[in-house]
Parts: sequence; C-alpha cells; structure tokens
Amino acid sequence: MCKSLQEQLQEAGLSGSKKKKAKKSTWGRVNRHQPDKASKPSKEIEQIRQQAAKRQAEEAERNRRLNEEKRAAQQSHDRKAQARQLILEHAQPRPSNGKPFYFVDRGVVLSILVTDTTRRQLANRRLGLAKLDERYYIIPAQTVAKVLEREPKHIIALPDGGAGDDTHPVPDDLIW
Repeated sequence: MCKSLQEQLQEAGLSGSKKKKAKKSTWGRVNRHQPDKASKPSKEIEQIRQQAAKRQAEEAERNRRLNEEKRAAQQSHDRKAQARQLILEHAQPRPSNGKPFYFVDRGVVLSILVTDTTRRQLANRRLGLAKLDERYYIIPAQTVAKVLEREPKHIIALPDGGAGDDTHPVPDDLIW
C-alpha cells in the first residue's frame, strides 16, 4: 500500500510529529554499580572543608585581636584627651612677676614664677604641677588625682615639704 505524503515525511524526519520521542539526557543517569557519592563525601572534600573551617576560625581570631587593639587604642586616645582637657580647664593663671618655685623634671631643675600663696599651696600639696606640650601648669590637687587616673606621665612629682622622716639623718658630731 501506498503511504500518504505526510507519513512519508514523518518517517524521513522532515515533518513535525505529535509523537516525538524525548531524547534522554546522560546527565541524569546514575551508575548503579558504583556506591552513591552523594551520601559520603570523599576524603579530599572532607579535607577541603576542614581547611576552610580552620581558615575561617583563624580569620575570626585575627579580627577579634584587631578589634581589641583598635578598642585599646581608642581608649588610650580618649584618656589622653580627657587628661589634656582637665589640665587646660583647671590650670591656674601664672603671675608675670613673683618668686621662683624650683622643681625637678626628668633630672633637670626648673623653676616657674609663683606668688607666696601659690608656693604654700604647692608645698602643702593643695596644688600640683602638670606638664603638657613642654609647658607647665599649676592645677588643684583634685585635678591632679583625676589626671593621675588617666595619664600619670603629665603630672610632675613634687618633693615632700619636710613633713616626713629625714631619709638622711644628720650625724651627731655635726650638731652644735
């Protein structure tokens, strides 16, 4: 029997057919003879995961240390700024004339001009000396305590006014 033209074209693959066979992809095939690789990761994959976890932990530790260093630097900067502000706000004016008050800073004897009242208050520790930017300031004792808490290097230690025991007693043969 004779086939119709449409049937002949379909057999030749030249005509669209409603019954086209779907081509199977090789991507979805599973080899049933090999163990399932998805259920157990290989040793290489496990090593890569361990290395990634280790790198992540090291990075987290490094970030934590950097944050601590930044926080410490910021706190140090804040303390210095607070000490500077305390000194500048509470500094007493220095007279243009007066008597010299001698003190020692880093092994060098220095002097500043003060009034008699200021000299007594410095000797009694009601006032103190602070150094800021190579300049010396006279500040109250309460401010000295606050500056010592924040930045002790700004405070100049004053000797006792003779209120304690003598560290160098005078020998008896030198007393008249």
